[in-house]
Amino acid sequence: MKQKFFIRFFTLPLLLCAGFVFFSCKSAVTTSYGYENTAYLEIVGNAAKYGASSQSMLVQVVLDKKSDLQFDAQVNPVSKRTVSNKHSYKIAPGIHEIEIFFNGESLLRTSIFASVNQTKLVMLP
Repeated sequence: MKQKFFIRFFTLPLLLCAGFVFFSCKSAVTTSYGYENTAYLEIVGNAAKYGASSQSMLVQVVLDKKSDLQFDAQVNPVSKRTVSNKHSYKIAPGIHEIEIFFNGESLLRTSIFASVNQTKLVMLP
């Protein structure tokens, strides 16, 4: 009689609680997140020369002439570069040919390779 009482009121609830604890715990769940499939381009140069202090004076960037991707980019001063710079531009990872114009004049033509989550600096002359 004591043995049935012990099994019924102590062992069975103890097993149920142990099962609840082990099977409801999410600490053993693993998750993995991939990198965002983008690279970043940052144009760096003499701020006074390329007018980085004013919004109206920008350089024109032509990315991969075949794709006709063009955009205006602000030149970041060398002395004020930060990690959270607002003037970094998203590009697709891979090999790109970049040509940069200022007032219609070609400043720089170069080929770069940017890997995933890499910020590629382009120094203007």
